[in-house]
Amino acid sequence: MSGREKGLAFEIQIARMLSKWTGSSSDIFWRSPGSGSVGINDNKGDIISIKEGNTLLDYVSIECKFYKTFDLLSLVDKTNNKSNPFISFWQQCVKASKQKVPLLIVKRNYGKILLITRTNVLSELSLKPLITFYIENDLLGIVHFESLLNLDFESTLSKFNSLTSEPTQIFDSI
Repeated sequence: MSGREKGLAFEIQIARMLSKWTGSSSDIFWRSPGSGSVGINDNKGDIISIKEGNTLLDYVSIECKFYKTFDLLSLVDKTNNKSNPFISFWQQCVKASKQKVPLLIVKRNYGKILLITRTNVLSELSLKPLITFYIENDLLGIVHFESLLNLDFESTLSKFNSLTSEPTQIFDSI
């Protein structure tokens, strides 16, 4: 399977996991055709809503990345950050999010699915990061994606709503 095919399959996997999290028996989310194109609610990102009435993507924007490896230590080295794909992934995620909570969902070969977002978002969701680090001015944290899916969907939706209603909490420019 090529890298592109892995990425497409990963986006579909995440869309299905999110749909199941809402309690729906059918698909509510799907991968964005052409990744980052426009879906219902004018959402930009890798995951779109394919059914009216779902509000999760009113509050969050989701980018999905399946990559061979993720080398977080290269962020510490700061020797070649311009070519570090992790930085460009986060910048793409923030750019697509506009006034929404940016969620970067990543997977590496043979690794667990991880959720990366700003630490204040994780704190609001009562999720303890496995590791924290900076990319430019953003303090980010990593958690297992399944920890988000183990939260009650409706209360999490409410917390995402409260985060987006207080722009100073999450919308620092990168």
